[in-house]
Amino acid sequence: MHDVFYFTDIHGQYQLYRKIINYCKTKDPEATIIFGGDAADRGTDGYHIIKELINNPYVVYLKGNHEELFINAAREIIGYCAYTDELYDFLHNIHNKEDAEDLILEVKDTYRKAVLLHTYNGGIPTLIDWLLDGAPEDLIDDIEKLPITFTYNNVDFCHAGGGPQAFKDVQNAEYENKIPPHISARTCLWDRGCISIGWFPERICVHGHTPTPLLKIKDNPIYKIENSKPLAWIGSSSPQKYNGWKIDMDCCSAFSNKAFVLNVLTMTTIGFHMTKNGIQVIPACKIIE
Repeated sequence: MHDVFYFTDIHGQYQLYRKIINYCKTKDPEATIIFGGDAADRGTDGYHIIKELINNPYVVYLKGNHEELFINAAREIIGYCAYTDELYDFLHNIHNKEDAEDLILEVKDTYRKAVLLHTYNGGIPTLIDWLLDGAPEDLIDDIEKLPITFTYNNVDFCHAGGGPQAFKDVQNAEYENKIPPHISARTCLWDRGCISIGWFPERICVHGHTPTPLLKIKDNPIYKIENSKPLAWIGSSSPQKYNGWKIDMDCCSAFSNKAFVLNVLTMTTIGFHMTKNGIQVIPACKIIE
C-alpha cells in the first residue's frame, strides 16, 4: 500500500512547498499527495506553485477559496480587456512588472469587485505572475475544474471543513459530473461557522482554511502565530472518539513560515519551519491515537 499525504494553505511559500513535495516523494515515490487548496496569494511564488501542482500527476489538487478569488479576478481582467482589440492584445503581451501592476490598478479603479477582493486578500503577486506568463485563459479554466472534495477510506477532504451535508451535496454532484450546488460549494470553500458542528460518525474530515491559532483551544488561550500546529478535535455534536473527528491543517504558512504534512495512513504529522538558517524539521507527532 502506497502512502497518502496531505498538506494545505501554502500561500506562495515555495521553499516550504518544495520541501513537502520532496519529503513525500522520498518517503514513497508512488505516494498520493493531496493538496487542500490556497496555493497562492500573500506569498511571492503562489502562481508557480499552482502551475506545478496542476501538472503533477501524483497530486490531488483541491480548490480553495483563494483559487476561487484568483479565477474570478482573472476573468474580470479578461472581461475588462475584451472591450477593445488593442487592450486584449496588450493583456496577452505584458513583459514587465510595471505594466502588469498598471493594468491591475486600472481595473481596480473601475471598482471591479473580484479584482478588489483578490488584491485585498494578497492576490497581487499571483495576478502579476499570471499576466507576465501571457495571461493564459486555459489555466484559469483548469483551476475552475479542480475538485472541491476528495475521499480516501474513512477520511474526507475539503478546503474549509464546512458542514457534512454540504460536503455530501458537493461530493454527489462531482461524482455525477454535475456542477455542485452553489451554497454547498461555498460552504466547503469558505465557511468557518460550520467547523464546530462535527462530522459524519466514524469518519474524519481533514481541512484547512481557518488558521489553527484562531480556533478556541481550552488549554492554550493565547493565540500566537508562532505556536501554529495542526489540531485534531471533535465537534460538539460528535463527542465520541473517531466519531466525527476533524483535523485542521492550516498553520498560517504565510505568516508563521511553517507548514505541516499529514500521513493519512498513520495519522502522524511532520512539520517544516523556514528560518534564517534554513528549513528546520518539526518532529513527527501522532495527531489521533
